[in-house]
Amino acid sequence: MEITEFSREYKYVIPSLKKSDGGFYQCIVRNRMGALLQRKSEVQVAYMGSFQHGNQWTTVPEGQAAVLNVPHIPSYPKPQVTWFRDGHKIIPSSRITITLENQLVILATLPTDAGNYYAQAVNEKNGENKTSPLIYLNVTSLNVLLINVLNLIDLQNKLLARQMLGLIRNKRHNLKLGFATLLIGGAISGFAVRKE
Repeated sequence: MEITEFSREYKYVIPSLKKSDGGFYQCIVRNRMGALLQRKSEVQVAYMGSFQHGNQWTTVPEGQAAVLNVPHIPSYPKPQVTWFRDGHKIIPSSRITITLENQLVILATLPTDAGNYYAQAVNEKNGENKTSPLIYLNVTSLNVLLINVLNLIDLQNKLLARQMLGLIRNKRHNLKLGFATLLIGGAISGFAVRKE
């Protein structure tokens, strides 16, 4: 930084502006009669860093909303963000919207919504632009979820049957076994074994 004299004007010159040069500046002129203070001036330095997170993976069930957040990027002023999917710009619709915080919201997701998403951030003051890491969206089909639930119920039934078989084998004589109950998916199944 240097102070140069040009004609009858004094200028404060910053040859190579850096982020740390941002702030308030004030000129003070003094002579033997006193001092004169200029009104403070603010210097704002436009900058853009790099995205600070790597690739992300998000899974949502079919029919649920998917909310994708832009990975953090230091920037001043706040960058303009555009979302892309598999290389194509995303156009907001009645089912797909972009919030004021640049979140991409997909309502009532479909299996066809699965894919690779990314955001492009542009600093309009200095022209810099950066592309975010990929966000992989996976939409789980309702059929797959149903199969998983049925498999889980089947496994629980098998475990219960084994436990009851063990009880029967351990108490072969004078066995009086009351009701055993199992709560599965909100339904109660009853079992009774009785030997006189």
